[in-house]
Amino acid sequence: MVTKDGALEVGRWQEDGSVEPISRAKDEFAPYARGPAFAGPYAYWIRGKALVRRGLKPGGTAELLADDAREGTRVSAAEVGTDRKAVAAYIADAGEELVARLWLEGGKRLPLTPEGTQATSVNLIPSGGDLLAVILEGRTSMSPVHARRLLLRGKIPRMADDVVVWVGPPSQALSEVVSLPTPEGDAWSFLALERTVTDFGLARFRVAQDPQMDVKVDWIEYPNGINPAPIATGQACGQSLVVFARPSEARPRSPQELHVAKLNGSGLAASEVVARSRAFNNVSVAPVKGGALLTWTADWRTWARTIFCK
Repeated sequence: MVTKDGALEVGRWQEDGSVEPISRAKDEFAPYARGPAFAGPYAYWIRGKALVRRGLKPGGTAELLADDAREGTRVSAAEVGTDRKAVAAYIADAGEELVARLWLEGGKRLPLTPEGTQATSVNLIPSGGDLLAVILEGRTSMSPVHARRLLLRGKIPRMADDVVVWVGPPSQALSEVVSLPTPEGDAWSFLALERTVTDFGLARFRVAQDPQMDVKVDWIEYPNGINPAPIATGQACGQSLVVFARPSEARPRSPQELHVAKLNGSGLAASEVVARSRAFNNVSVAPVKGGALLTWTADWRTWARTIFCK
């Protein structure tokens, strides 16, 4: 957890499934904020308009990586190559527009969005030693989803062409695209959107390692719409997991449920409810010994729960 002044607090996971609580007072944390991304020994996040990172070991200070970030957005981070160089993708302010940019170890920055396009959410996914970038260009009319392959292992970084893989329905300011790598080098991507004027749901589509247009999209219908509609993906127990919040019923302002489901070849398996709340804001999932650790923010608190493998 990251405090308002940039300190990094770590709650250690225990093999009995518990997590050491954080002793800080709640007013030391922002009521609403995006959780940090992790790559190697560092956590990456946006503080004000700064892209920063900090080592996970106690002590030290946050390192400024870029000063043009969009406040309130999320970072995506990864390591590439045999030398495990760090890469971070983030949303940046470019005048009156929002764009996606790439920060590379050593300080080099590259544009991810072509001229004339914008970005509201960005994901980096490992793909056969390279990376895939999946980018949401959220709009109130139609929301294009872009993808491009990033070739970053050599001395000179290269990017393949930007491809619009899907033009989705309208999105909200808090809508985020979340992705999961496949063994073949592709990516499964998930996005909660208004499917029609009266329907809302979780869209799932596969982005090839060499992205193609007009991907097939499957939906899990929600009984009502929610905003934010957090989603998280991860690997645990030899399975790919998707965690998502959805309304419990169609009634306005009904309680929300946090679901976890396994991803298989035909889609998402039947989901299980792991928590209930008035509203969920952030969700994450990470592998731990013998299972998966789920964390989420809800009801003005941050929670953690371990799900063990059967």
